Amino acid sequence: MRSILRTLTLLLLCLAVSSTARAAEDEFALMSAERIGALRIQLPESDVKKALGEPGSRGKVVRSDADGKWVQQWSWPDKGVELCMESGRKAGPRKVGCIRITAPSTFKTSRNIGIGSKLADLKKAYAKEANAEDSGDDHFVAGSLYGGVIFDIKDGRVSTIFVGAAAE
Repeated sequence: MRSILRTLTLLLLCLAVSSTARAAEDEFALMSAERIGALRIQLPESDVKKALGEPGSRGKVVRSDADGKWVQQWSWPDKGVELCMESGRKAGPRKVGCIRITAPSTFKTSRNIGIGSKLADLKKAYAKEANAEDSGDDHFVAGSLYGGVIFDIKDGRVSTIFVGAAAE
């Protein structure tokens, strides 16, 4: 009887650990899968330039205290696009680490939500991934603050879309 109880306890523990690991992976699934126009997380800089051209401005290359990566802000104000480009080396090739779009961007998410979309349409499109705990009157979180899609809301419409980690 004791061996059966130990086996069941071990089985339940394994299931709990496996479930927790899957939940952690799922937390970032939306962020990894989301597209805004031609943009996505981990898109190489060469593809970014093909899609948007050269950035209107680039910030300083700085080392992130959170993960040790080298990060640089790229901006296309005329397109309403800002990207944080990151690399493991200071002068290394960069990939998209986060995406932020504002007006006048006409880009849409993979679920057809863009700047100016109605809050009701946003909630319907991202109902399965809605994070009620982290959302509020002026923002809607799909996925997680640690890796998801965050929509700022003004007057019942989407004013900013951010894909990435907003918290460390």
